[in-house]
Amino acid sequence: NLPAASLVSPLDAGQSGWLAELHADTIGAAAVVLGGGRQKKDDTIDPAVGIVLAAKVGDQVEAGQPLCWIHANDE
Repeated sequence: NLPAASLVSPLDAGQSGWLAELHADTIGAAAVVLGGGRQKKDDTIDPAVGIVLAAKVGDQVEAGQPLCWIHANDE
């Protein structure tokens, strides 16, 4: 089993509508900043952190609905 992150926060939709696109490179870069990947070869990876998508392209979303959940060990 993987360890659990100490902080889990939703990233909510700012308005209602349809999710038109996701930028995988931006989501991946955010995961690296959280510690879920390496910026340098000697960086360690924190297996507890990451981003869990709660909506996919084409989904209808309501304002305030989580688009993803951010798992982190620090703010």
